[in-house]
Amino acid sequence: MKLRWTSVAWSIVYLLLLFSLATPLAVITVFFILVPTVLLYSTLSRRLFLLHIVPAWILAAIVF
Repeated sequence: MKLRWTSVAWSIVYLLLLFSLATPLAVITVFFILVPTVLLYSTLSRRLFLLHIVPAWILAAIVF
């Protein structure tokens, strides 16, 4: 599949949700963290999915 702006936007939402896990909003975040993950996994191939998720994990790990 082609890289669309929606998949990039969902990756950014996923990254923001990862960042919010370190705040008191973590209880609410847990309920919403799967939404961008499932949407990205269902719309992208596995390779592209990993290319969207792994950088978010790395950025979150660097910040934390």
